[in-house]
Amino acid sequence: MRQRRSEWLLWLRSEIGSPHQVTTYGYDDAARIVSTLRAIGYKSIAADPEMDGVDFRVLLYLLGALDTETYKAVPQVEIAEALGKRPQHVSRSIKKLETKGILIPAPKVGRFTAWRLNPNYK
Repeated sequence: MRQRRSEWLLWLRSEIGSPHQVTTYGYDDAARIVSTLRAIGYKSIAADPEMDGVDFRVLLYLLGALDTETYKAVPQVEIAEALGKRPQHVSRSIKKLETKGILIPAPKVGRFTAWRLNPNYK
């Protein structure tokens, strides 16, 4: 069990920062993600029967890249490659997260849509 937890923490730290930040600020970044999850209502997200494993993985990836104040574009192809999933699956998960109100899309400019986390999600 301890080995799985450390593997997950290594993966989490590798996803949310540069190699320098991983060794120096990894736990601070993980704490930021956990506090963001609490702020957006992680219990209601976890209890949602419509959310599946891909949805949770996409959400975790976006938690490392987004915040609740500014919009940021994260290419869906980048997410798919990082998670080892097909772009169609990532697109479906993002649409589900938007429909549920967890992600707020910005007006589309160019090829990419920018998002931010909904601070009022409960």
